[in-house]
Amino acid sequence: MLTLTLQGKLLMGTVYGFMITSSLFMSFLINVMSQKDIDTYRTASIIGYGLIPVVLLSVAGIVLSLKSTAGIVLSALSILWSTAASSRLFATSVSMQSQRWLVAYPLSMFYTMFTLVIVF
Repeated sequence: MLTLTLQGKLLMGTVYGFMITSSLFMSFLINVMSQKDIDTYRTASIIGYGLIPVVLLSVAGIVLSLKSTAGIVLSALSILWSTAASSRLFATSVSMQSQRWLVAYPLSMFYTMFTLVIVF
């Protein structure tokens, strides 16, 4: 939030609403796909942990233009890093290693949308 504010973007409601909606959706999706249940709190925690590279991208966006070639490369790397980390955590927490890539797709869409909020 602080880094977005330093960039001049006042999007608090959008960020919180997007995080809550995606946590509920991912919790539902994981519970449908796996044999073990996962609560919404743990889902939000894993998604939030995966946001660390995106937050680092936002810090870089304070001093660097993210609309440049370097910004696009950094954005793509942060999306991939976030998706890999959170899909690995979901796969190990509910024992669904064979379905990791099925979980990675909606996670990558979430991190892509969050990155788009930061870049634009």
